[in-house]
Amino acid sequence: MLANFLFLAPANAYAQFGYGKRFYPESVDLEGEAISATQVTLTWRLLNQNREYYTVRIYRASQQAPDALELLTTVSGTTVSFTDSGLKPNQTYSYQIRFRGTYPTMLSRPSNVARVLTLDPNTDSGAPLTVNVPRYTTADPNIRSAITTLSAKATASNKILLQWGSPRMRNISSLRIFRADPDNPGEFIYLWSIGANQHSWVDETVYPKSTYSYILRYRVSSNGTLLSPPTNVATATTPDGDGPTKEPLYTRKNTLPKSNETQLSNVQGQPASINVTGYNRTSNDSAVPLDNREETLMYVINQYRASLGLGPVRPSVNLCRAADYFAKDMASNGLGISQTHNSMGQGAAIRARDVGYNIPTQFGTLTFVTREEEPADFLERLKTQMRDGDVMANPIWKTIGIARSYDGMGNWLWAVEFAAFWDFTIPLPGEDEDGRVDGNELVRTRPPRAALEKGSFFSGYGDDGKPYSTLHCDYSTKACWKDPVETYNRALEELSDPDELIGQWHVQSTMSSSGITHFNDLNGYDMSSYTINLQLNRDRTWVMQGYKAYQKPTPVEAGTWKSVHDISSNEELVTFYRDSGKVAATLRVHVAKDRLTFFVIEGKDFFQSQKFDGDKTDDAQVIFTRNFGFLLGPHEAFPANLRCASCPR
Repeated sequence: MLANFLFLAPANAYAQFGYGKRFYPESVDLEGEAISATQVTLTWRLLNQNREYYTVRIYRASQQAPDALELLTTVSGTTVSFTDSGLKPNQTYSYQIRFRGTYPTMLSRPSNVARVLTLDPNTDSGAPLTVNVPRYTTADPNIRSAITTLSAKATASNKILLQWGSPRMRNISSLRIFRADPDNPGEFIYLWSIGANQHSWVDETVYPKSTYSYILRYRVSSNGTLLSPPTNVATATTPDGDGPTKEPLYTRKNTLPKSNETQLSNVQGQPASINVTGYNRTSNDSAVPLDNREETLMYVINQYRASLGLGPVRPSVNLCRAADYFAKDMASNGLGISQTHNSMGQGAAIRARDVGYNIPTQFGTLTFVTREEEPADFLERLKTQMRDGDVMANPIWKTIGIARSYDGMGNWLWAVEFAAFWDFTIPLPGEDEDGRVDGNELVRTRPPRAALEKGSFFSGYGDDGKPYSTLHCDYSTKACWKDPVETYNRALEELSDPDELIGQWHVQSTMSSSGITHFNDLNGYDMSSYTINLQLNRDRTWVMQGYKAYQKPTPVEAGTWKSVHDISSNEELVTFYRDSGKVAATLRVHVAKDRLTFFVIEGKDFFQSQKFDGDKTDDAQVIFTRNFGFLLGPHEAFPANLRCASCPR
């Protein structure tokens, strides 16, 4: 479901403006979610209420005029959710709400704008493939949901009553209900969303003489896509009698099938084995690793594919060698552009086989000539040429080979080879011979070798008529994994801008000095060593919640800060003054519009800086992105108003 809606967190969630002056201390958190091709469910929560309200005004804007919010309807002031019906499929709608008091002019401050994309009725992409929940992969296995009292009781043959208690959770606006059905009791599927103030709910979609299990997860308002760990599992069995009175929002067809399905295809040829011995990082192979221009071309091709909703391609060692041979052949034999066969008349399949890619699958080839243009520029030319654009936009591609060769007359001859099945790719930092990153079975560049050689089918790669997803599952074993994040921090190519420091941030990923990257995944497939929410205020105060991953209790700290721009390193030197006599820390920070990169290492209770030696490539990085998030364990609301009394200003 996450792929089908967008959530914009409220700016200045605590209504803090200017230099400490507070207006309207209330805040309204609104979340929207598409539940079908024609319906959107809104849930909201009013925080820090300081006056009485009697109704809620709901405003809506269409995709054609997203800023033209018009009054849609008015509901009771005690209502916490609303379902908008009669919408158009595949359309983005914008929503906002305001509470109204005794007089029409007595309105609360507006909520954030929640933008929601209605589902496509022709796909099954509306519900997530949530496999084997609960899944605990945090450093502390004792971390659980704040809700620990979920119970389930069958009250009729077609009704199960869920009840729970929860502590005060001011920053939670909605709860999600997941259910495991009798035919697959270990797989919990998203069933329903309700307001966070509810403590019971009746499932009327159950069948008689059947056993169902349930869990709850809640969504943190400061980041609409953030889910808590699951609650305890509650199970109930219905007696004999009548069938269900309602249909579930998400049916079993959205879950993984129990065995291979012939209509699905990963365009595979069941290789006898995957050769993993063909690449040595220290070898002088002209084909691998890719040079900077070749790396950039692969990046912009993947950016183009991502804009079309397609998956990335990864550099195959063997295909790069095939492309290198073809590019040199074109340069030395004067072959024209738009060639697909070499001087010996060999096509892509034969060229690939000759260098070790011996897999019967589909291939594609691009050839072109450039001088000194940037890859992004000549990619635009390729996109406008029908055949070349079609080749790059084919959803079946998994791997790519890129090479260029100079002809001595000012021209570069390029060859790009695509293939629809995986073989050994140029490894990422920390990647092993089976595609695992840093030994994590849940983060992979490709499916497991044993599954490839067995001929298994896999979901999420966009080659089966369904959209690409970063989550992939084996249809046979139901083992799932996610794609790794990019291991090159492209934000560092931008000029550091200290004006962008102000705002709310959270740790999204980390990169070690050797380039191994970990990211905080909301479903626990991977995690970094930090979970931090950081607020940098315009009045030079700062507040931080969290530090090392999932500490209990969650640490909080406040202080003041100053920064100096270092033009020689294209960074900011940010000094964090700390409370209670703690030693101040001056840290190197690169500041981009939506990313802070801290060049730091772990200290006892705060970051420690790394000296700049002229080369950032071997500096450990902690990367923050906008808004709060990823404090997955129970924790207090963010202490936005915490201040340091003893810090210099």
